[in-house]
Amino acid sequence: MTKRNELLKNTLENIAGREFSENSTLLRGKEVGSARGIPQWRRRPALVIALGMIALATVAFAFYTLFFDPGLIGVRDAGLGGNPNQSALPTLLPPTPTSALVEIPPTTLDQSQTRQGVTVDLEWIALNQTGLVVGFRVAGLSNGQTIGMPEAAFGNVEAQDFRGRILQLYAGAPLTAEFTSLQVVNDPRAKNGVDLALQIPLTDVQGEVLDTFVFPLKNIPANSTSPRVGQFSRSEKIDNLLVRLDWAKITPALAQVKFCYSQAQGARPLDETEIHVQSGYPTQARGQGFPADVLLPAPDEDGLACTIAQFNRNLVEGGEPLLITIDRIADKTRAWNLLVEPTERGPFSEISAPAPTPRPTLDSQSAGGLSANLIWAYADQRRVALELKFDGWKDSFQVTGFGGKDAQGTQIEGFAVPYKQDDPSVFLLQLDFVPGMLAADGSVSMQLDVPVYDSSQPDLPLASFHFDLANLPVYPELNREINQSVSANGIDMRLVSIRYTPSYSTLVLCYNKPPNVGANGDWWPGHKHMTLTIGGIQTGFDSGYFLTDSDPRYNGKSNQPTDLPSIPDGRCIELGFPVGNLASESAQPAVLAIPHLEVSLPEVIPQAEIDAANVQLQAQGIQVEQHVFTSGSGGGGGGPQFVQKPAGMSDEQALEKLYQALGYQYPGPWVFTFDLPGK
Repeated sequence: MTKRNELLKNTLENIAGREFSENSTLLRGKEVGSARGIPQWRRRPALVIALGMIALATVAFAFYTLFFDPGLIGVRDAGLGGNPNQSALPTLLPPTPTSALVEIPPTTLDQSQTRQGVTVDLEWIALNQTGLVVGFRVAGLSNGQTIGMPEAAFGNVEAQDFRGRILQLYAGAPLTAEFTSLQVVNDPRAKNGVDLALQIPLTDVQGEVLDTFVFPLKNIPANSTSPRVGQFSRSEKIDNLLVRLDWAKITPALAQVKFCYSQAQGARPLDETEIHVQSGYPTQARGQGFPADVLLPAPDEDGLACTIAQFNRNLVEGGEPLLITIDRIADKTRAWNLLVEPTERGPFSEISAPAPTPRPTLDSQSAGGLSANLIWAYADQRRVALELKFDGWKDSFQVTGFGGKDAQGTQIEGFAVPYKQDDPSVFLLQLDFVPGMLAADGSVSMQLDVPVYDSSQPDLPLASFHFDLANLPVYPELNREINQSVSANGIDMRLVSIRYTPSYSTLVLCYNKPPNVGANGDWWPGHKHMTLTIGGIQTGFDSGYFLTDSDPRYNGKSNQPTDLPSIPDGRCIELGFPVGNLASESAQPAVLAIPHLEVSLPEVIPQAEIDAANVQLQAQGIQVEQHVFTSGSGGGGGGPQFVQKPAGMSDEQALEKLYQALGYQYPGPWVFTFDLPGK
């Protein structure tokens, strides 16, 4: 894992862990024009800015689904499917070096100005949709002079106001500087080149402007991919108390950050001991790191008090991220956390750009001792699953997916996960069943190629294993009309039908929405506690889709059943559960239990709703705060944090209490009992 990825993982997980308990869950509805599938998410953060975290959550979700898939485990244990009894030796792949990633370099500049004996030379500029980075040099600074925070004004394109600026000054003669401005340029005119004016102030040590260098820049390409642009936490708000980070200046002698904050009338001003900085991979705890050495005055802005915190430390040379923590705003003692990740150092002329060199490729012969054994294969009209065991397995080896062709020559792809916790050499492979795979005799045939990677080089396979799977019987998907209605708490719910295979079940459910839902009509069964039990095997919700909705804001599935009932102020949905009837000879009892309905959560719960919920929760000994944060790239999110709860109550339990107080849950229960006939 790279240092940058480790930063994203560690820092954002720490924020996420503070905002949500690990087991918090969320089922989101989709409005018109959005994707229709609603997967089951194990929701750690509400961090929209955490793209790396989303990728990690996606991997964790796939692993979780398969490891605890009672449908596939059930058919395997019941003896369904068969043993292909196939073994394969590896096809070793040649040690072809991985080419270096092609980067689009910055645009070279050659502009120079001298003012008051100080010379600024622009060397290069990197501009893309997310912001700009300018590299320049400064010579002739006298004692008491320094470079202030630059600004960029765009001419022929529209750009958002800056959401954070970073100035990095490096030691040397002349001084080397990088200026980063996080401004989104999402204007189609940018493809023809961008005009802008760069202003670089010359200031004294107190920040008073002595002079300003103004550079007009014309026709700058907006496609640079290097250097890597720094990251910036724009703001954090706790219970309507806001801290907004405007800029960071990092030099060999000191670091300065300008931030603005909510200040109540008569509240005690901030002092240096309440503001800390940490570098490296910080822990985000109150009172950690180094306190500010001085607070410099700054004009108030937008109704906020502003200050410049100065830390007399060299925090620039290592290029490490900085975490600034403000321990108190107004009369509230908490931890407002603001993260600055400096920009990568760009191609200054004294630094010879290293020629891209191929990464050494691992010797594929290290996989020469491997063999793969296909020991189980199963197919129904929902999915195909296979069990693969390797002999000669090493801990550094990985299998994450596979490809191939079906009997009709259509490309197929699937994914693989470790199948047994005590044996990392056994993998469960899965792909979705497609009707076109089915042969006339009710079987499926396919050719599979399973690549093996090494963890130190995950983008280049060492070897591949080939299997020919012929005439695997496909268990059919059966359909049964249920048409059973249950009423609870004034809500009528109707289980219309069920489609089922030995390993999977899909149910159609229609229901009225709770009364007085206001603007949000996106009510779903509460997926966290909803269960389907067939023949004594119980499982939770796996996937869901809209079918119809009386509210025109929500769209449905394109291939809707034609016989759905009409539900006033309601909706019909399709729910999937990874459990089936295991092709049982005898009838199997089934129970669908839905404890409550829940409305999809907003990205940020309105503060007025949090305040009203706190009034209700006070009698239960619960107090919650709303944390909201934004990033320099324009993303953001938020979530509740519990500052008081009864002893022994988990965050998960407190979160349920909060949702009930907010009116985001509507209690049932609705329980449907029915039978699935045997063969």
